[in-house]
Amino acid sequence: MNWTRTIEIAKRYAEEVIALYRQKLVDNPKSQYGDKNTTGNLSNNLDYEVVVSDDEVKVLLYIEDYWKYVEEGRMSGSWPPVNKIEQWIETKPVLPQPNSNGKLPTTKQLAFLISRTIYENGIEPTYYLSESIEYLQEKYIPLFETALEEDAANTAIVMFDEILNW
Repeated sequence: MNWTRTIEIAKRYAEEVIALYRQKLVDNPKSQYGDKNTTGNLSNNLDYEVVVSDDEVKVLLYIEDYWKYVEEGRMSGSWPPVNKIEQWIETKPVLPQPNSNGKLPTTKQLAFLISRTIYENGIEPTYYLSESIEYLQEKYIPLFETALEEDAANTAIVMFDEILNW
């Protein structure tokens, strides 16, 4: 099948999903544990690919691995990777508060304290990606239907011409 129109719509859809998701990350970065987009890695490293086969067109989104914790949150009871929290502390930067003895915790100690808080309380989900996809579905479902109809009609015309010229 010739998927020309469907591919065009799929690309526009993916670009709009990424743009809306990026905007939500930038506009709503704060959470109970700080900025969800501190380094900019999540919002700046978004890409897509439209994969085409004989019987389907797929849109694949490429997002940083930790997106799922921003999207779905994290249940209490599991430890996050302390080394990633250390990187976040250094990038942000997080300014530690003196403890009861008046000493400042090291980056490793601070990362452990944050990890323990996440272990105990979890992380609230944002649902920014799923909200972006749901919001755009209403707009794009009719566009996909029309594109599929056009592509099917064009494919049928080409096939019919090939049969006639055989």
